[in-house]
Amino acid sequence: MSDDERRHQDRVALDPPGLAVLRVGGNGDEISDTVPTFVDVLNVSPGGVMVEAEHGVPDPQQCILQFFDNQLQDWRARPCSRVWEAEADTDDSRLWGMAFKGFDELNARLSLPPEDIDFLMRMSLLGSVPRKATCRLLNCLVRKRFADGETLVRQGEAGDSLFVLQYGDCQVEVIKDGVVHGLAMLHPGDVVGEMAVLTGEPRTASAVAQGDVTAWRLARSDFDRLAKEQPDLLIFLTELVANRFESSQIIADRTVAKYVIRHQLGKGEWSIVYRGVHQALDMPVAIKMMRHDMAMNHAFLRTFRQEANTIAKLRHQNIVQVFDIEELYRTVFIIMESLQGFSLRDVLERTGRIPAERAAAMLVQICSGLAYAHEQGVVHRDIKPANVFVQDGDRIKILDFGLACTPADEGLGILGTPLYAAPEQVGGCATDHLADMYSTGIMAYEMVIGQRPYPERSRSELMQLHRNQDIPDPLLSVPELPEPLREFIVTCCRRDPSERFSDMEQARALLTPLLNGKDLCTRRKMSSLYLFYPEEVQGGVNELMEELSVRAKAMGVELRTAEIKDV
Repeated sequence: MSDDERRHQDRVALDPPGLAVLRVGGNGDEISDTVPTFVDVLNVSPGGVMVEAEHGVPDPQQCILQFFDNQLQDWRARPCSRVWEAEADTDDSRLWGMAFKGFDELNARLSLPPEDIDFLMRMSLLGSVPRKATCRLLNCLVRKRFADGETLVRQGEAGDSLFVLQYGDCQVEVIKDGVVHGLAMLHPGDVVGEMAVLTGEPRTASAVAQGDVTAWRLARSDFDRLAKEQPDLLIFLTELVANRFESSQIIADRTVAKYVIRHQLGKGEWSIVYRGVHQALDMPVAIKMMRHDMAMNHAFLRTFRQEANTIAKLRHQNIVQVFDIEELYRTVFIIMESLQGFSLRDVLERTGRIPAERAAAMLVQICSGLAYAHEQGVVHRDIKPANVFVQDGDRIKILDFGLACTPADEGLGILGTPLYAAPEQVGGCATDHLADMYSTGIMAYEMVIGQRPYPERSRSELMQLHRNQDIPDPLLSVPELPEPLREFIVTCCRRDPSERFSDMEQARALLTPLLNGKDLCTRRKMSSLYLFYPEEVQGGVNELMEELSVRAKAMGVELRTAEIKDV
């Protein structure tokens, strides 16, 4: 067939484009030894096809084209030659006119088995990119095979790639304190090794083949390049990593600046909390890691940084102390003091309700912490029992100061259901310290009554009740409730902010007489620390003590040293 005859044949445009596999070479033997490349088929005629290929694909002067024949409903392979070339609409691809060379069927020489192509087209990783980027992603994948017991990824090694399993299973394992812990079994379609590729940290677990395994490898360098072009690919992997972190109770030790993460303590709407330790001081800390999918929200991350830096400067005995804020591994870590005890939510679930005198003692401390924060211009926006921590002796710490509000909720300051939300928050108005006061009042009602004041049949009904109905008088449920505590609850919960206390200090003063002269803040403890060292390391010891002194001062701890000679 002449070129002129081929150009005048009827063509069928494909929308969306069809997928084809191109194997480039000069003759049959050379073609069979080359790597197949994915291209898009834009139109088809009896004599050839027009394809679009990204730059970098070898010039297919002689090639085999494998494509899906809609009439036969099967994959076919045809020898082709390039007859013309042109630039595509995009700068990173070009168009080729491909002429079929005869009509010989080459099904025995298909570049890829049809089942491999079907698998690749169905994998979740590919579903995260638009159709126009399909070939770009597929051309980065390399098939790898592993024997039974062979390691796909190894704990502690650099994460230079991830794998998508096609055939076979993998056991995910973590070695911790010399013990091998089996975490999960991964199956065909699952992604292996994605954490290190996303975060850039050493691999946190190993994956071992259980029987023969076939997987497709994506190098980290290719992932980074593709993620810049296709942000949805990064979002897909970010959500996968966030879910993996959330579901993994046993983790390998992870180093975050001066700290080491040991194990998971709990998780919330936007973060996972771990127990950790300061490496140099061997000081226990709590480490809150922002979920990677939340860290991808640039608006939230920007607001978070601003507020976290403000909150890190707060120094009050009733507010959890923030030591450091570290941005690593494509997320943010908040390092805080380690607390021993229970959340107020745990206490209420265990006791049902709290006696008035004990509740007043807790509320005085909560008011004290909030009053200090409000003086610094910081509003919590999510006061609730889960964010109040009760230590030994009912010493109170307020958690998640100012960090609980996501961008979608910023106007409301609500996470989850509006159980403690002030009417002005529910109405979408800007929040100030009086919203914290209302939330404290609802929480106080729950503490002394044993339940919240409004029915919770639906979110919309609850929001309307907060806006339009006063809380029930606490005396109806607890007639013996002291009048100052009743007045505290009722005044804090006024629907009109102007009718509440002017500030938390005024609210706290109302409860102080109920403490019967108890001073909640005078109990002190003393600990001794002895360092034994040769004289030549005196400089390092001085630096260590200087850092310890800074940390101690931030916690309100008085540090005294004395030199003992000739030990």
